[in-house]
Amino acid sequence: MNQEIRIGVILARGSELWLVRDGSGAWDLPGGPFGEEHDDVDAAMASLLAAQGVEVPDPAGSFLETLFFAGAAGQRIVYNLYLPVQWNGEPRPPAGGEGAWFPAEELPRLAMAAPVREAVMAAFGLCERTDDTERIAADFANFLAGGSDAAPPASSSPTADRRQAGLDVARTLMGGDPAAAYRLLKRDYRELADDIVDFAFGDIWARPGLDRKTRSLLVVAMLATQGRPTALRAHLKGALNHGATREELAETLRTVAAYSGFPAALEAWPIMEEVVAEFERKRERRRRKEHGR
Repeated sequence: MNQEIRIGVILARGSELWLVRDGSGAWDLPGGPFGEEHDDVDAAMASLLAAQGVEVPDPAGSFLETLFFAGAAGQRIVYNLYLPVQWNGEPRPPAGGEGAWFPAEELPRLAMAAPVREAVMAAFGLCERTDDTERIAADFANFLAGGSDAAPPASSSPTADRRQAGLDVARTLMGGDPAAAYRLLKRDYRELADDIVDFAFGDIWARPGLDRKTRSLLVVAMLATQGRPTALRAHLKGALNHGATREELAETLRTVAAYSGFPAALEAWPIMEEVVAEFERKRERRRRKEHGR
C-alpha cells in the first residue's frame, strides 16, 4: 500500500501560526515525514522541529490527533498532529523551502490540505470540527484491510461491524479518534492489536448490559488482583477517560484489598495515584490551551 506518515506541529504566537512550504506550492505545518530512521513518532517530532530551530519540551504531551486523508498523488497520508503548549526557539523553514507567520483568520484562503486546515482552525476556535467519527472508523477499517479508496459509510459485514465497534471502544478507552487509538495499539502490541480491537473490544466491551465506565472499573479490579502493572496503568487511564473519578478508583482498589488481599491493592495504589495525577496535569494543559486562544 502506498502510504506516507507525516508529522505536523501547530506553532502559534498569539493569533498567528507558522507555516512552511516547498516547491509544491501548498502550505503545511512545520514538521515533515516520519522516515525509516525514526523509531518513535514523538521523538521524530522533536527531531524534525529541532532541525527547524524549535525545541518542544514535552513531545508526548503535545500530541493532538491523527488525521487520515488522500494525498495529491493518491497515496494514503497518516498525519500526526501536535499542539505544544510550550516551545522555544525561532522557527526557520526546512532546507529548500520557505516559511511565514500567518494570522489564523487567513487559513481559509491558503492552499493546504483541507483536513489539516480544518483541524488547525478548530484548534484556534475558528470552526467546529466535522463530526465524522463513523466515516473515519469505516475508512480506517478499510485502510487496515489494504484498501485504497474510502470505505462506504456503513457495512452489513459482521467482520466490518465488529471492527468498527472495537475501534469505537478503543477511541473512548484511549481518549482519541479511532485511528489514533489503533495506531497506539499497533505500536505497542503489533500482531495482537487486531485481536484486541476485534475480540476484546468488538465482541466483549461493545456488548450491551454494562456501561463502559463500569467495565473499566471491573478490569481495573481484575488487573490489580493479577498484579499486572503495565496493563493496569493503561486501564486506569481508560477508566478516567470513561468518566471514573479518583474516588471511584480508590473504592475499587479498596474492594480489591477486601476480597483479593491487601498486597494486591497496595501494589496498585501508587500506580493509581500516578495515573490520576498525570490525567489531571493533561486536563489542565488542555484547559490552558482553550483559554489561551
